[in-house]
Amino acid sequence: MNIDSVIPTCRRLTGDRRGNFTMIFGLGVAVIFLAAGVAVDYSTALMNKTRVNNALDAATLATARAIASGDVDPGVADEAEDYLEAVFIANLGVDDLDASNYSLDSITINTTDQSVAATASIAQQFKLLQVGSSEDTITVSSSSAVSYGVSDIEVAMVLDVTGSMRGTKLSALEDAAELAVKDLLSINTDAKDYVRISLVPYAIGVNVGPDLQQYVYADAYCETSDAPTYSASLHSNTGVAYDWATFQANNASCDGGSAFLDEDQGIRFAGGFRFGGGAGIGSSYGFDGYTFGDAHVYLAKKGGGSGDDDDSDDSWDFVTESDGTNSDYCASDRKAPASGGTSYQYTDANPSYGMISRDARLEEDYCPDSEIITLTSNETTLTDAISAFTANGYTAGHIGLQWGWYTISHDWASFMPTGSEPGDHKDPDAEIAKYIIMMTDGVFNTAYADVESDGFKTGKQSTRSYTHFDALCTAIKNDDITIFSIGFQLSNSTAQDALDNCATDDTANVTYYYDVDSASELEDTFREIAATIQSLRLTH
Repeated sequence: MNIDSVIPTCRRLTGDRRGNFTMIFGLGVAVIFLAAGVAVDYSTALMNKTRVNNALDAATLATARAIASGDVDPGVADEAEDYLEAVFIANLGVDDLDASNYSLDSITINTTDQSVAATASIAQQFKLLQVGSSEDTITVSSSSAVSYGVSDIEVAMVLDVTGSMRGTKLSALEDAAELAVKDLLSINTDAKDYVRISLVPYAIGVNVGPDLQQYVYADAYCETSDAPTYSASLHSNTGVAYDWATFQANNASCDGGSAFLDEDQGIRFAGGFRFGGGAGIGSSYGFDGYTFGDAHVYLAKKGGGSGDDDDSDDSWDFVTESDGTNSDYCASDRKAPASGGTSYQYTDANPSYGMISRDARLEEDYCPDSEIITLTSNETTLTDAISAFTANGYTAGHIGLQWGWYTISHDWASFMPTGSEPGDHKDPDAEIAKYIIMMTDGVFNTAYADVESDGFKTGKQSTRSYTHFDALCTAIKNDDITIFSIGFQLSNSTAQDALDNCATDDTANVTYYYDVDSASELEDTFREIAATIQSLRLTH
């Protein structure tokens, strides 16, 4: 062949552009088809992995519970394995595991470290990707492990029973909280109580009840206070756990007020006061419903009047019963010390370091009727208390949170009733997990600590309450206690942010802050939290 004739032919061939679009289109369709195949098959793989994960987690957790409760004996051949497989199949929703694409690849029951572990997979058929691949299936695997050695859970339910909760909202809370209690206690057995719960209903303060009242002292309307320390021997001998007469004498006034002196007894009293006709700062909390000369109380006359029954020119002060005890079971917030020194305001320090204030501005009539229930596994005790909730008063959320912490604090163990002593979750051998569920429907608007007497009427309380709340949330989380928070029909961004910040940080799998609007959502939330607390035993 003549080379000179070949060269022009090759040039014409390489320069010919006809048919290029068809070639490019063909290549583009292939790329698009391949990308679509990757997307479809990848999303299917994720869906299948999630399904296997959920079924496997449910199976390992249920098996661990069954072993811990004694329903399944890991020493009997294949009993625990068969149980886990049955739960796995039920949660997948298949009739026959062998006839499905799912496989339960391994089950390990380790009685030495008290754990249940399993792996599972699904042989997923390629839908589109097999066109560009030599493979027509892919194996999607999952694993789960759970320890059944974690023995104890302590939960403080801190619940809003303020006036804004009256009616349907209180009914919704009662229904939701009762279901949560039943769910949480469901893993308890006749042989062992794994879960105990305390209830802390709160409003303008908390009602500590007869068991905890001994740790509360009758305080003045001051923003700070040198709390007396608790004396068990004094309480045993006199019914009052501190030298109340000396405390009153040394703490009779604040903000420049005068001391109050009982002319007959020579005892000074601290507390709210009123001028003739009822006007004054704060409220004489014990004075409500009492009159001058009542045999059950001490009234201390502030100079300027004759001391007769006509109090138009007199000022009267009241804080304790005539034997030094408080007039009710109410308690407010812990205060910073007035004279300096160590502050226990944002700690769980027990009463031997400093008792808890019962501020004089907390009126008797406003003290919540619903009492604190200390840690118990008795479902009837808890549900009866919840069903008897009554709603009244303003909102001091930080006070509820403070007392919720005390009810599960190991530092308070020797100060709690028998059977309600909190365990030590810092002891690595104890294996105790502690939780607080904090719920409110409104804006915090009441505080006593760091609120001077005239500030009680000038709107400072809400700011102070949120300041105290934030500090307590931080301290509690630093104490390795998990916090769930629930806002019920909240429309205030300050309240929402405070609850969100208070809660333990959400993870990819666990929600700790909830903002709900309806009774059904509230019920679902409480039950979800109960389930989460149980499922947090999953180790990975």
